[in-house]
Amino acid sequence: EDSWAVVTGMNLPMVIEAYGSRSSMDSAQEIATHIIETGKDGIRIKPESLEPKKATATVKSSGQSHGTIAPGTVLGDGKIKYVLARVDSRLLHGQVAMSWTKATNPNRILVVSDSVAKDRLRKSMIVEAAPPGVNTNVIPIKKMIEVAKDPRFG
Repeated sequence: EDSWAVVTGMNLPMVIEAYGSRSSMDSAQEIATHIIETGKDGIRIKPESLEPKKATATVKSSGQSHGTIAPGTVLGDGKIKYVLARVDSRLLHGQVAMSWTKATNPNRILVVSDSVAKDRLRKSMIVEAAPPGVNTNVIPIKKMIEVAKDPRFG
């Protein structure tokens, strides 16, 4: 059996995912097969209005902004349903954005960092690194405490 694989036309999410997959996958062929979907998911266009209609509809239909829910409204049981929590100085990186998001299927990623929430460039880079169709917010710690206590996020 051949133990090598060649993948061309790689983008940054594919490179990050390939590097991160080295420890969890056994062969170059397994990694090559895996990173193809990551590559497709990593393709973005700005402004978003240039995206094909189908992709734009998917992105816009996910999640609901908390600003549109009246204060005092209780959704579900009023508690956030966490599917994954990490404490990591890398914040949102390839393995979280691609592999873990696929495995846990969240509708939102919250990156909680006082310093990044104030840094427009870093904040923008994290939002852009998020997988398509998953709303992403970078918020300070105080805001996360407020959100966690707000029943509109149930």
